[in-house]
Amino acid sequence: MAPQWATLALTNVFEPDPSNYNCKGLSICTTPNFLKWCNHAVNSLQRNDVPSYFPTSANETGINQSGNCWGDQTRGCGVFIQGDASCSISGNDLWNDYQNIRNIGGCSKCGSFYREDGCQITIDYVYECDNH
Repeated sequence: MAPQWATLALTNVFEPDPSNYNCKGLSICTTPNFLKWCNHAVNSLQRNDVPSYFPTSANETGINQSGNCWGDQTRGCGVFIQGDASCSISGNDLWNDYQNIRNIGGCSKCGSFYREDGCQITIDYVYECDNH
């Protein structure tokens, strides 16, 4: 007979819960170059540990950004935070959450991560992306 501890399932307490992810997005996420645009958008973030990205609804002054996008000036991929005015994220955390959407969530194109603080990180198709 196996010891009692041998029947317990292991849980990785250092990684986010996979059930906090979904791979939903606009059907247009299948556009050619979409993944390349997403990677460029996330790799062009201001990478530091200062919370400098806020949901669009919280950007009353228009100074702060909700994330970044990259595309062909009419369409592209956006990587951004959503939620209420209490939500904020650093460029490094947004970059890491993007990687987790890909690796833990298993999303190859569009997807979202629902953070424990009630905020949401999203990768999705955006119109009129002007960062390119």
